[in-house]
Amino acid sequence: MKTGYGISASECYLTATDTTIHFTSIHPNEHKLAAYRYYTERMLNLPLNAEHEKREWSTILHIAQQNGFPPTIIQKLRNQIKHKTKHTTPHTNMNKNKRWVTFTYISPQIRKVTNIFRNTNVKIAFRCRNTIANVIKTSKDNNIPPHNKWGIYQLTHNTYNLAYVGQVSHSLNIRFQERIRYIRNNNPQSAYAQHIL
Repeated sequence: MKTGYGISASECYLTATDTTIHFTSIHPNEHKLAAYRYYTERMLNLPLNAEHEKREWSTILHIAQQNGFPPTIIQKLRNQIKHKTKHTTPHTNMNKNKRWVTFTYISPQIRKVTNIFRNTNVKIAFRCRNTIANVIKTSKDNNIPPHNKWGIYQLTHNTYNLAYVGQVSHSLNIRFQERIRYIRNNNPQSAYAQHIL
């Protein structure tokens, strides 16, 4: 099917790199799923026939898989978007009295704090601390032991001469303990643990 722009709908929004925020990244789910929400809403709103929609959906699932997302999460997102589209009421001034508050997303436990505001007129937005600017910023306190710092790290496999590069927004020592726990529990949240297992 051709769009008004002279290209087929399936060519409209393929990403150039197939790269999004990785599923295991320390970002809020809203940030991690933003690209897939956009792709899915666009697919559902474009006038596509069944074949083209199936191809688009296959592309979205492929991009998600390349970035560590389980297909069930993306399917659940699609179902939520479809449900929301069917049951959307005309906008009134419901958000008129809402106030926005920003929290720094350090770990998923921050939700325990933000859930306090669930039934209030306060809307929550998250910002991440693990930005490039924060990672390359030099520490003012040089007395901090290296394993208690945060930033970019590399784990090297001595036998196979392979390396894993990661980023941590809290203590490297804490991240190492997490990695050991993920390996012991066979936890799919860690790409490194899955590789080791």
